[in-house]
Amino acid sequence: MKPQSLKSVKLLILFLCLSISLVPNAFGDVLSYTNRANFEAAMPSFTNIDFEGIATLGGEAGIVKLNSDEFACSGLTLDLVNSYGDPSVGIPEGTFWQDFTPTSGVACLAPDDTGAPNGVIRMIFSSPVTGVGANFLSATSTTSKILVQGDGLSAEVRIPGGASPQQFIGIIDTDGRIESAYFYISYPADGNGAAIDDLIFEQIGSCVQQVEINIRPYCQHNIICLRSWGTVPVAILSSEDFDATTVDPATVELAGAGVAYWDIFDIFLACERDVNRDGLVDLFCRVEIKDIDPGQIVDGYAFLSGSTYDGQEIEGSDEVILIEPPF
Repeated sequence: MKPQSLKSVKLLILFLCLSISLVPNAFGDVLSYTNRANFEAAMPSFTNIDFEGIATLGGEAGIVKLNSDEFACSGLTLDLVNSYGDPSVGIPEGTFWQDFTPTSGVACLAPDDTGAPNGVIRMIFSSPVTGVGANFLSATSTTSKILVQGDGLSAEVRIPGGASPQQFIGIIDTDGRIESAYFYISYPADGNGAAIDDLIFEQIGSCVQQVEINIRPYCQHNIICLRSWGTVPVAILSSEDFDATTVDPATVELAGAGVAYWDIFDIFLACERDVNRDGLVDLFCRVEIKDIDPGQIVDGYAFLSGSTYDGQEIEGSDEVILIEPPF
């Protein structure tokens, strides 16, 4: 090869190396990240699971709580598929904790007596997603990683060598083929255990629970005279899988109007009663009519929003007939 041609090849190789270094570890249409801010900026939408406040069940795994449909509305299933090298044992007591300390809010995998290196948490999505990520705490860089799989997809991102005690890693497939993700968590040689926190993934579902409501439950017609004083009764109905008495009246709004509040008694006008006589206790509220926004009545339906005391958002609707005052 002529010297001039050899020089051109070297320049081309140098150019390609520089070009590759400008993207975050790109492998075709799969990108790996070690910076959380960059990962979140590249995600079309995302939600975050912070383990703080998720109660453990007995001495077993906080993951059991997650499997009780707490995040089903996000299209996500979590399970512990490997308790230190023995999937057959499921979740043995004492090998997986929610917290090392009561306030840390992390999901921890502590070492057991067998010396097996890994705990593995699996995320399964109801429909394919674009990306997943997490903070790894005190995990070793040798085998700790995220492995994603899907239709024609199998890729992984590992904790970089020399990572800090807390290291974020994430992976994005621009074709949105991620159907499952495995979080391999290896504890260090000092035996102090390892953890993950802030599971981040693409939001593919709505976490707003749909509930049944009844406006003016004891009347045949749901008539509301706008801009009048007084209140309109609204019942949030319980069902077999929803307890309406867990709704916080302070969060309830019907077409922009909140539950009436009595300053003198420091209470909201809401009480528990079986409105529809089905044997389930409902939440009966009185909403300020003067605050109802007719612009929030859509196709003859008024929409109610609110949340339970533990933060679960709710939404429901019922037909209404609006009457404008003559003056």
